[in-house]
Amino acid sequence: MFLASTALRGYNAGMNAKHVEPHGGPVPERVRIAPVSHAIRDEALRSQSRVVTRLPLLLVIVPVVVIAGIFALAVFMPPGMPVGRLELKMAHDLSRHMRKAAVDPGTAEVLEGPELRDTKGRAFWQELCRRPEPFDSSVYKLVSLAGADEKADGDLLRSRKIDLMPENCSFTGPRAGELPELVKFTRCVLVTFNSRNWNNYPEKGVIVIWSDQEKAEWLEFDDAADDWGITAEEWADPAGKLFGKKAPFQHTYD
Repeated sequence: MFLASTALRGYNAGMNAKHVEPHGGPVPERVRIAPVSHAIRDEALRSQSRVVTRLPLLLVIVPVVVIAGIFALAVFMPPGMPVGRLELKMAHDLSRHMRKAAVDPGTAEVLEGPELRDTKGRAFWQELCRRPEPFDSSVYKLVSLAGADEKADGDLLRSRKIDLMPENCSFTGPRAGELPELVKFTRCVLVTFNSRNWNNYPEKGVIVIWSDQEKAEWLEFDDAADDWGITAEEWADPAGKLFGKKAPFQHTYD
């Protein structure tokens, strides 16, 4: 009896220590996982709250940083870099505005009127920028991104408190009274870099706005020589030998 009782107690103790699978292999006891402490749980909740709180701020900061970076590249990129692409886009905008003014009956009448018809070059742009749309917002587009010129104050210019000075204009301009007819029949350069900005992009040439197309483009010396018979001497002295004198620059002025 004593032996049976002892054996039974030993059997129970063994079963408490381990379970036996149907095939006889032991199964380890179930591991107990200690509960997460209050301190750890509270810290996790605080971290989650900080992330959620900062998310709206990040949504504001990140776009601002991206826009600032794009602006810096556009404005401060050195000459000869892809900023020339932006310059071409600005010239295209000028071309579109100028063409719109030339074909609009009301504006064309003003251009050909006694007040404006003889204005040309920088004076052409000065008068147009003092008038309502589409030119009153074009002041900043008159300044080459690769030169030393600076944008004029548009409000002061429109109020006639200042004039468009040489350092506020990087481009030539046509004679106002001729513009409505030039865009209809003649292939010539209406706008290009003026003599002060002629060599801003020696590896690309000069930006030109043609009378018979809206899109602005680059004109290199080799193409000007082949297509228009321009010599190296003439190309080197645009103010003295090209502007207002020789095709295709005979209708544009400093």
